[in-house]
Amino acid sequence: MSLGYYLDYHVSTDAVTWDNRNLGMTLEPSNVKFLNSTWYLTGSDGVYKTNDPVTAWTSLDATLKNTHINDIAYSADTNRYVLAGQDKLYSFIGNGKPEVVYTDNSVPNFYRVTYGDGVYIATTYMDGEATKIYRSTDGLSWAQVYTTNRGQAIFDIAYGNHVFVAVGEAGQAYVSNDGISWTKATVLNYNGMGLASVTYAAGKFYTVSTNERVASSRNGVNWLEEWSQVSSSIDFADISIGGGRAVAVGYDNLTYDGHIKSAPVPVVNSVTVSPTSATVVQGGTEQLTVTVDV
Repeated sequence: MSLGYYLDYHVSTDAVTWDNRNLGMTLEPSNVKFLNSTWYLTGSDGVYKTNDPVTAWTSLDATLKNTHINDIAYSADTNRYVLAGQDKLYSFIGNGKPEVVYTDNSVPNFYRVTYGDGVYIATTYMDGEATKIYRSTDGLSWAQVYTTNRGQAIFDIAYGNHVFVAVGEAGQAYVSNDGISWTKATVLNYNGMGLASVTYAAGKFYTVSTNERVASSRNGVNWLEEWSQVSSSIDFADISIGGGRAVAVGYDNLTYDGHIKSAPVPVVNSVTVSPTSATVVQGGTEQLTVTVDV
């Protein structure tokens, strides 16, 4: 599924042929995610959901109407959702009612939120301001753990293989294994360029930028450019990996036409888990290391 800036979105079953559709509602969308077998659409009028994006969308909760929600995250371990929007973070379990769990009046805009390894991470964004990173282990109690430099704000964050990776302005990536300590790295050859989005799939993190640039990394620190067209006026805004294909969406910075581009991604040859055998008692945990060969 590809999301347009206002009311248009596009649906495809093969990432090659796309069906153009309209939301049919007054909403400026901010993000779309597929969580727990459900599509969630966040934006200027709360959160909408559907099990089939070809059919109608329904409001997640009436109390969120007229509330700008930027993003949503989900923990399958606890069945808990977290919403990020404006100066607030919300949380709810299952089909429960979203409730405000954290407010920071000094924060202009909670922009992105993700979950992994028992940890929620939320980031802020406001043009010209530094980004603040917040951490929570239960989705209820939050603490600020990191602040970027001004001019190096974060646009997006993803989790994969026990690592959080955030990307943003000036070609900067931010990496953490625990969500507390963060290491900053510059994506090779992308210094000074905005990294619009990041996702994790098939053992790699992928990020996109101007001139159809796509870069990948196994650890979030060392990056390799996968594709670019330096003469292109198309700036990629987002990327997703699925069904053996990478789909990047963006716009032409001269004509402002929207574009969807798709390409095959490497096939996963093998997955190695260490230790090969692990015993976990009820209520306990065990950390495994996964190596993906592509």
